[in-house]
Amino acid sequence: MHPTDSAQAATASVKQATGGDLKASASEVSGRVMKHDDLGLAAEVAYHAMLAFLPFLLFLGAIAGLFSPLIEKDEIVDAIAGQAEEAGAEEATSTVKQMVEDILDNSSAQLAAVGLLVAVWSGSNAIAALMKGLDRIHGTEKRTGWLAIRAKAAAFLVLFVAVFVLAQVLIQGASLLGDEIGSVAGLPIEFIAWLLGLALVVASIGVFYRFAPSERRESDALVTLGSLVYAVAWIAITGVYTIYLSLFGGPTSAFGVVGAVILIMVWFFWTAFSVLLGAEVDRYVGDQVDGGRGGGRPPAKGATQR
Repeated sequence: MHPTDSAQAATASVKQATGGDLKASASEVSGRVMKHDDLGLAAEVAYHAMLAFLPFLLFLGAIAGLFSPLIEKDEIVDAIAGQAEEAGAEEATSTVKQMVEDILDNSSAQLAAVGLLVAVWSGSNAIAALMKGLDRIHGTEKRTGWLAIRAKAAAFLVLFVAVFVLAQVLIQGASLLGDEIGSVAGLPIEFIAWLLGLALVVASIGVFYRFAPSERRESDALVTLGSLVYAVAWIAITGVYTIYLSLFGGPTSAFGVVGAVILIMVWFFWTAFSVLLGAEVDRYVGDQVDGGRGGGRPPAKGATQR
């Protein structure tokens, strides 16, 4: 299905689902969020994501150290420290520099492998927690084995990392080429890059909503109301995060590295909650649409009554 058709289908679905009463629909979705303990699941996801984030930095540092004969050590340290400053960890910059220098001085293929394995393990735990949340939202019981769940979670982890990297390449590349290219069809190249990056995010979360639950969703649309809700919520969360950093410089001025870690975990928490909220919206819309056709959706095999 074409993305435009998917968006139109999502719009038609929400009109039928809400019946014009957005307040009642929002109240119903909020009730489902509390019933399914989405906030608790989001906290679990944030915990595992943070455990994956630090080993992933260790992996990147070790890889950079292996290429240190080609790249000056000071350039690597300054680049990573610069990223810390942009993230609002100005007060922790000296600590970050010391950590990076230690990693580069002791870098090895073994260290890179350990960092990658721990990052993949913890990251797949975060994805598996989201998959558990989707099963809970859709009322399905887990019927696949442990190994199959881990493999699926790892595959989605690779997908999300690839989408993130590709989106960053688009945005950063457009920023570098903006002066040379200017605009396309009257739109600034940076704006187009942001739209493409956002489209990648929406499509990837649509794939997750469709294939992650134990019972595959019947609709073949990748752009759903839930994926759009996730995108809007994620943009709002990231925007608030950016504004906070610009106004207050983050909590690092008072708590150093600990404050930076807390801030990152908060961002992980609300991002995970946005994923679950989008899934709740999709399930609610599906229930209302099927109910409007008469009789509602029959429970899938292995499903539990809501």
